Amino acid sequence: MSQSTSPDARSWWLALEPQWQEAFNEGFFGKARTTEMPGEAELQNLLHSPAIRLIGPKGPYPNLSFELTNLSGVEQLSQLETLVVGFCQLSSLEPLAGLHKLKALFLFGNALESLDGIQPLKNMEQLYANLNRISDIKPIKSLTNLREFYCNYNQLQSLEGLTKAHRKSMKKFVCLPNEELPDSEILKVERQLLIRCQQG
Repeated sequence: MSQSTSPDARSWWLALEPQWQEAFNEGFFGKARTTEMPGEAELQNLLHSPAIRLIGPKGPYPNLSFELTNLSGVEQLSQLETLVVGFCQLSSLEPLAGLHKLKALFLFGNALESLDGIQPLKNMEQLYANLNRISDIKPIKSLTNLREFYCNYNQLQSLEGLTKAHRKSMKKFVCLPNEELPDSEILKVERQLLIRCQQG
């Protein structure tokens, strides 16, 4: 006999895009790629999970057989503290704006051109946005609790957004290589902010 599913969890699942139903089944529950609804206990586990890891087929230790194209599936997962979505085709971080418990965000190997959407995530401590197409890091200005920030292998032309307020918490700032990043930007951060620009 199949388990009954609470209306809230059921309606949430049914509202998900098929790619996210497939991603959760494959990457979170370890099942075959399917849109089939999990049981009540599994759904509750997913809805209240503090951590989710989804890596596309071209990444290290992949648990997805395809590449996600957006972050709509995690928009209502308010308990998330750690989110890993790597080697997919993400282009926007806007769905993350309400996930205020997020402390660690790993988005390496995507198609991101901007970090817009993360500004409200003041509890963020680790941000890995390397291997994307990002041109600036202005949205991190309010994320002064960052301890680790990886933005190497992007298209950075400026390090504006990093401030003296980041100095106390920032232990590791990896922004190199970035072929379009002027040496003057690196020197400014190191001399004025006393934050070391590291190679990744």
